Amino acid sequence: MQNQGEQKQSWEEKRVQYIDGLKKPSEAQQLLSILFKKAGRTEAESKKLAALVKAEKANDRALTANAAITKMMNNAKDDERRARTHRLVQQGILFDLVGLDTRSRGEMLGALIAAVASAKSNPEHWTSWKAKGDAMLAEKDNSAKG
Repeated sequence: MQNQGEQKQSWEEKRVQYIDGLKKPSEAQQLLSILFKKAGRTEAESKKLAALVKAEKANDRALTANAAITKMMNNAKDDERRARTHRLVQQGILFDLVGLDTRSRGEMLGALIAAVASAKSNPEHWTSWKAKGDAMLAEKDNSAKG
Protein backbone atom coordinates (compact mmCIF):
# COMPACT_ATOMS: atom_id res chain seq x y z
CA MET A 1 0.00 0.00 0.00
CA GLN A 2 1.30 3.47 -0.90
CA ASN A 3 1.76 6.13 1.72
CA GLN A 4 0.54 9.70 1.18
CA GLY A 5 3.92 10.94 -0.03
CA GLU A 6 4.02 8.31 -2.77
CA GLN A 7 0.43 9.11 -3.82
CA LYS A 8 1.29 12.82 -4.04
CA GLN A 9 4.42 12.07 -6.04
CA SER A 10 2.45 9.80 -8.35
CA TRP A 11 -0.11 12.55 -9.01
CA GLU A 12 2.65 15.09 -9.66
CA GLU A 13 4.46 12.79 -12.09
CA LYS A 14 1.25 12.04 -13.96
CA ARG A 15 0.31 15.71 -14.05
CA VAL A 16 3.72 16.76 -15.36
CA GLN A 17 3.42 14.14 -18.11
CA TYR A 18 -0.05 15.49 -18.91
CA ILE A 19 1.20 19.09 -18.93
CA ASP A 20 4.15 18.16 -21.15
CA GLY A 21 1.68 16.67 -23.64
CA LEU A 22 -0.42 19.85 -23.86
CA LYS A 23 -0.07 22.03 -26.95
CA LYS A 24 -0.53 25.25 -24.99
CA PRO A 25 0.09 24.78 -21.27
CA SER A 26 -0.43 27.84 -19.09
CA GLU A 27 2.56 29.69 -17.69
CA ALA A 28 1.82 28.20 -14.26
CA GLN A 29 1.74 24.70 -15.77
CA GLN A 30 5.01 25.31 -17.60
CA LEU A 31 6.65 26.51 -14.38
CA LEU A 32 5.26 23.53 -12.46
CA SER A 33 6.80 21.16 -15.02
CA ILE A 34 10.16 22.94 -14.97
CA LEU A 35 10.36 23.08 -11.17
CA PHE A 36 9.24 19.46 -10.80
CA LYS A 37 11.99 18.24 -13.12
CA LYS A 38 14.68 20.47 -11.60
CA ALA A 39 17.23 18.62 -9.52
CA GLY A 40 18.42 20.35 -6.35
CA ARG A 41 15.55 22.81 -5.95
CA THR A 42 16.05 25.57 -3.43
CA GLU A 43 13.65 25.89 -0.52
CA ALA A 44 11.95 28.84 -2.23
CA GLU A 45 11.55 26.81 -5.44
CA SER A 46 10.12 23.89 -3.47
CA LYS A 47 7.58 26.22 -1.84
CA LYS A 48 6.69 27.67 -5.23
CA LEU A 49 6.32 24.13 -6.63
CA ALA A 50 4.06 23.16 -3.71
CA ALA A 51 1.87 26.21 -4.35
CA LEU A 52 1.72 25.43 -8.09
CA VAL A 53 0.79 21.81 -7.38
CA LYS A 54 -1.96 22.95 -5.01
CA ALA A 55 -3.29 25.37 -7.65
CA GLU A 56 -3.11 22.71 -10.39
CA LYS A 57 -5.01 20.24 -8.20
CA ALA A 58 -7.70 22.86 -7.56
CA ASN A 59 -7.88 23.55 -11.30
CA ASP A 60 -8.16 19.82 -11.99
CA ARG A 61 -11.00 19.48 -9.45
CA ALA A 62 -12.79 22.46 -11.02
CA LEU A 63 -12.48 20.94 -14.50
CA THR A 64 -13.77 17.61 -13.20
CA ALA A 65 -16.72 19.32 -11.52
CA ASN A 66 -17.52 21.28 -14.70
CA ALA A 67 -17.41 18.07 -16.73
CA ALA A 68 -19.78 16.40 -14.26
CA ILE A 69 -22.19 19.35 -14.44
CA THR A 70 -22.09 19.33 -18.24
CA LYS A 71 -22.79 15.60 -18.25
CA MET A 72 -25.72 16.08 -15.85
CA MET A 73 -27.17 18.83 -18.01
CA ASN A 74 -26.80 16.72 -21.15
CA ASN A 75 -28.48 13.78 -19.41
CA ALA A 76 -31.36 16.03 -18.36
CA LYS A 77 -31.72 17.26 -21.95
CA ASP A 78 -31.66 13.65 -23.18
CA ASP A 79 -34.35 12.72 -20.65
CA GLU A 80 -36.51 15.65 -21.76
CA ARG A 81 -36.03 14.70 -25.41
CA ARG A 82 -36.91 11.06 -24.70
CA ALA A 83 -40.03 12.09 -22.73
CA ARG A 84 -41.14 14.40 -25.55
CA THR A 85 -40.54 11.70 -28.16
CA HIS A 86 -42.51 9.19 -26.07
CA ARG A 87 -45.38 11.67 -25.68
CA LEU A 88 -45.46 12.37 -29.43
CA VAL A 89 -45.44 8.66 -30.28
CA GLN A 90 -48.28 8.05 -27.82
CA GLN A 91 -50.26 10.88 -29.41
CA GLY A 92 -49.54 9.50 -32.89
CA ILE A 93 -50.88 6.11 -31.83
CA LEU A 94 -54.18 7.80 -30.94
CA PHE A 95 -54.49 9.11 -34.50
CA ASP A 96 -53.88 5.58 -35.79
CA LEU A 97 -56.51 4.12 -33.42
CA VAL A 98 -59.29 6.31 -34.84
CA GLY A 99 -58.20 5.90 -38.46
CA LEU A 100 -56.75 9.37 -38.99
CA ASP A 101 -53.42 7.93 -40.12
CA THR A 102 -54.60 8.16 -43.76
CA ARG A 103 -55.61 11.81 -43.47
CA SER A 104 -53.38 14.74 -44.32
CA ARG A 105 -51.78 16.86 -41.67
CA GLY A 106 -54.02 19.75 -42.70
CA GLU A 107 -57.16 17.64 -42.28
CA MET A 108 -56.06 16.40 -38.85
CA LEU A 109 -55.16 19.92 -37.70
CA GLY A 110 -58.48 21.23 -39.01
CA ALA A 111 -60.35 18.53 -37.08
CA LEU A 112 -58.47 19.42 -33.91
CA ILE A 113 -59.15 23.12 -34.40
CA ALA A 114 -62.87 22.37 -34.80
CA ALA A 115 -62.84 20.17 -31.68
CA VAL A 116 -61.13 22.85 -29.58
CA ALA A 117 -63.54 25.52 -30.87
CA SER A 118 -66.46 23.25 -30.03
CA ALA A 119 -65.08 22.66 -26.53
CA LYS A 120 -64.70 26.40 -25.95
CA SER A 121 -68.39 26.91 -26.58
CA ASN A 122 -69.36 23.79 -24.61
CA PRO A 123 -66.65 22.68 -22.12
CA GLU A 124 -68.64 19.55 -21.25
CA HIS A 125 -67.55 18.10 -24.60
CA TRP A 126 -64.24 17.24 -22.93
CA THR A 127 -66.06 15.00 -20.43
CA SER A 128 -67.94 13.07 -23.10
CA TRP A 129 -64.84 12.85 -25.34
CA LYS A 130 -62.81 11.52 -22.41
CA ALA A 131 -65.42 8.84 -21.67
CA LYS A 132 -65.45 7.73 -25.33
CA GLY A 133 -61.66 7.78 -25.50
CA ASP A 134 -61.19 5.87 -22.25
CA ALA A 135 -63.68 3.24 -23.45
CA MET A 136 -61.84 2.81 -26.77
CA LEU A 137 -58.45 2.55 -25.02
CA ALA A 138 -59.84 -0.03 -22.58
CA GLU A 139 -61.26 -2.02 -25.49
CA LYS A 140 -57.89 -1.93 -27.30
CA ASP A 141 -56.09 -2.96 -24.10
CA ASN A 142 -58.48 -5.88 -23.59
CA SER A 143 -58.17 -7.06 -27.20
CA ALA A 144 -54.37 -6.83 -26.99
CA LYS A 145 -54.31 -8.98 -23.83
CA GLY A 146 -56.70 -11.58 -25.21
